[in-house]
Amino acid sequence: MNRLVPPIRYAGACLGIMIALLTTVSLPISGVWIVWQWAYHDPAFFSILEATNQQLTFVAMQWSLPEIRLFLPSPPSLEWVVSWTSLPMLAMLFCLMLIDSCVPLKYRAQSACRTSIHPVPTAHPLHSYMLSVAHRYRTGPIRLFVAPIPGIQAMVLSSPWRQHAIVISQDLLVNVPLAIGRWVVAHEIAHVHYGDTRSASLMLLSLRGIHTFAWLEHKLGHAILQTLAFLPMLRLIVMPLTWCLRALMLAGRVGRYVGGSVFRLFDRWASRRMELRADAFAALEEGAAPGLALLSAISQGFEPRFGLLATHPSPTQRIDALTGTA
Repeated sequence: MNRLVPPIRYAGACLGIMIALLTTVSLPISGVWIVWQWAYHDPAFFSILEATNQQLTFVAMQWSLPEIRLFLPSPPSLEWVVSWTSLPMLAMLFCLMLIDSCVPLKYRAQSACRTSIHPVPTAHPLHSYMLSVAHRYRTGPIRLFVAPIPGIQAMVLSSPWRQHAIVISQDLLVNVPLAIGRWVVAHEIAHVHYGDTRSASLMLLSLRGIHTFAWLEHKLGHAILQTLAFLPMLRLIVMPLTWCLRALMLAGRVGRYVGGSVFRLFDRWASRRMELRADAFAALEEGAAPGLALLSAISQGFEPRFGLLATHPSPTQRIDALTGTA
């Protein structure tokens, strides 16, 4: 079953990305193409537009609105639209993801912790222990940071360039026995070793790129509307286009929320199983006793009561797995 966890998590990430892309990229393009087809092939389009806006009668007295469609270029086929817009937009999203991925990992970790973090001194025993385990399993460069947050907390993040950062709380660095600290660090290294952080990095980078594209799309739409407002013949259709733009932006936000929610369901299902695997890795490195001592002290109430939303198994489940009674 453990072998299926990473592919299932990747499938959730890809499904979430596709849902967000369809609503943020494909829906606006399809909407423009449908309206273009309607305006070009159906003379009633401008008649309906005229009937819905009394101010257009002033324009109609000077120029018959249905005649305007004669000046419209012929709309391309849907296949042409898909082929000549999807690839450039995907390339643009890839470039946005590439730019976003160049953000230093320390700043990503600070954003995740919502506080400043500092490197653990190289002379600290946990730092040398982390380097030895990382070297033994060839995980790539790992940096160890400490955050001024209460309690026993730790997390790991990865970048696309095979760089990783482990962040531990101040209490874990100072107030906890070294054996427990080593066990926690080994647990986090296990996530790197098994590639548990890769699909989450893919999803986060993709969603950041999609969010940036949606922002550019929003700015471009408003720029077009402002340009149309200066053209006498097209000024009167600005309001309908504004409502269309708002509807598309809302659909994009809903799509990104649904895509993120789909990924979270897959991610948290996989995460609970990854935690048990990381516990087993840490027990192999440091023995089960430090983990049992740590898990016995953890509050039962830090995870949501609804199990599908939990990122970790309950402490009882983890203790049972470590003792072999699960």
